[in-house]
This record gives sequence, structure tokens and C-alpha cells, in this order.
Amino acid sequence: MNNNLTLNDLILKLQEEIEEVDLSEITGATIILDIEGWNSLHSLILMALASTEYDVELTAQDIQVIKTVQDLCNVINDRR
Repeated sequence: MNNNLTLNDLILKLQEEIEEVDLSEITGATIILDIEGWNSLHSLILMALASTEYDVELTAQDIQVIKTVQDLCNVINDRR
């Protein structure tokens, strides 16, 4: 059975969890730090989301390396 997180599922989860910024147009190629209204608090939300929803611990260094939504999905899948 394939338990990999799909990009679409991740995008839907991000849209559900991060209401303060408009994520309606994000894709796998979206650069996370370029999302209008994105700030360091949202990066902490990403870290918490990865931990609680996917049992993946992301560090501050991981957040600096992860550039796109697809990168985030790949890291989560690689560590699951």
C-alpha cells in the first residue's frame, strides 16, 4: 500500500491550516517564501503541521532548504 503524501493532499492541508494568507493559487512549483503575506510564523506552522499530521520533524535548517511546496512534499515523504 502506498502511504505517500500526494502534492494535492498537502496543498489542501496547507489551505485548511494557514488561513491568514491566500493559498488558493499555490502549486507544487510555488516558492513558499514568495507567498504574499508569508512570514516566520507560517514557517513554524509548517513545522508543527509536519509533526502533528505526518509525524515528520522539520528543523529550522530544513525550512531554509525547502524552497517549493513540492520540496516540502518530497521531504515529508522521504522521512515517513
